[in-house]
Amino acid sequence: MCHPDWVASVGEGARADVPLADGGSLPTWRYVPDGAATARPVLLLPDIYGPLPFYRHLAELLADAGHPVALVDLFHHEGPLDDPTDREQAFARLACHDVVRAVDEAEQAAASLAVTGRPTGVLGFCIGGQQALVLAARRADLVTLTYYAFTEGLPRPVARPAPRPIDLTTALNGPILGFWGDQDYIPVEAIARFGEAAEDAGVDHDIRILEGAGHGFLQGIVEDRGDSAVAQLAWAEGRRFLAEHLAGHGEPLAAGRSRSAP
Repeated sequence: MCHPDWVASVGEGARADVPLADGGSLPTWRYVPDGAATARPVLLLPDIYGPLPFYRHLAELLADAGHPVALVDLFHHEGPLDDPTDREQAFARLACHDVVRAVDEAEQAAASLAVTGRPTGVLGFCIGGQQALVLAARRADLVTLTYYAFTEGLPRPVARPAPRPIDLTTALNGPILGFWGDQDYIPVEAIARFGEAAEDAGVDHDIRILEGAGHGFLQGIVEDRGDSAVAQLAWAEGRRFLAEHLAGHGEPLAAGRSRSAP
């Protein structure tokens, strides 16, 4: 599930936690461009393994493109995994996870990056993709990019589940761009249902289902794999989407528009 196995020497980012309403703090690593930022910030929500080197690498890439990035650890209440690559440990921790609380904390992180009238990016993967879509139903100032997001709930039990994105489509705020693979264990039919519901609600959205790609396919941008070409394309398209909607550190938030999924 997702990206536990890729390890490389990447920057840790500057630790600057987000203060929370309950008096605690959300572990957060900041990645900033060399020189002045040329684009609006991005909140990065990782998968069930947390802020792994893979996500730190993506944060560096986005910072190189001019975006300040905040990478957060929404599993801090449950504590770190003894083995950050152990799938069963990750699922056991997930079973104790309060996803509603995690989304609340992610929203506070988004608010800490927000400037009135200007957009903030949210990039989410897997469970982080689900959380990003829930945030898009709560806030009207987000530009939302997801990879293999769960649209009809998580496949494993959790302590307290968040709302299913498909049940929130009438509240969703665009623009939203989502990528899934047709070989994912998330059914293509579920993705289609989400796209149809978003279309019916008039949400500015773009749903991409990629041939031959499975869950976690974006690993192909850091490893030579059979899905690397698809991964590189999806990452390039995602970066262009963020650049289009978040360009200019001081640019005002443009009005959304409805667009049908292809």
